[in-house]
Amino acid sequence: MQIQTVNEIVGESGINALLYGQDHSGKTYSISTLPALDKVLILSVEPAGLISIRKKCGNMSAVRIDSIETLKDAWKLILDNPGKYETVVIDSLSEIADLCVNEELERTNDGKKVHGQAAYGEMATKIIKMVRAFIALPCNVIFICQQGRIMDADNRMFYGPLFPGAYANKKIPYLVPFIAVLRLKQDGDSIERCFQFIGNEEYIAGQRGNAELAYEKPNWTNIFNKINKILTDTNGIEIKWIKTNL
Repeated sequence: MQIQTVNEIVGESGINALLYGQDHSGKTYSISTLPALDKVLILSVEPAGLISIRKKCGNMSAVRIDSIETLKDAWKLILDNPGKYETVVIDSLSEIADLCVNEELERTNDGKKVHGQAAYGEMATKIIKMVRAFIALPCNVIFICQQGRIMDADNRMFYGPLFPGAYANKKIPYLVPFIAVLRLKQDGDSIERCFQFIGNEEYIAGQRGNAELAYEKPNWTNIFNKINKILTDTNGIEIKWIKTNL
């Protein structure tokens, strides 16, 4: 066991954020606004979803995730190469949870298929463990999720990040320090987008560390800079794995 200061522990990690929103709202495209694109690694379940960033990020490092084992291998690759990747994007965590459920339903126990309820419970356990493992990595991690109508821990209905199974829906959003929903506003023929970091009676969202994020332009570089400024002003530290300039 090692005794450290709070500043030391915080400084070992990066910024961990969860972004959810409607289908085709621009969640994956927002990856193109990250700083240091040559040091971004995207873990993608659905390659077709990367079409939106192909023009701007065609040379970005990527791993196709087709099983939970592949995801574990990707995590180990990142852990064994500290500093190689400044930001890791998981696109999407909702689809990875679906993969996990399907794998559990195909699994047998003493020659019998795993019961559906048991499969969802095992999925929640594995995904929660995986989220915690990625949050502990020495880099920024962005989890992209699908949006759904869900019940929170207090049995209230909200729009939030969607996972198969009630327990995962209630637990996972509270593991990540920064949660944003990608909101769309139609203005004539144009569509305006923003990241909403403030929760309300309709949407689950939030932040820790007095980052003062509210309705932000969907630009991760600006958001990282803003979080870093607050952390530096408040604690005298800066998250060391983040480049604050493009």
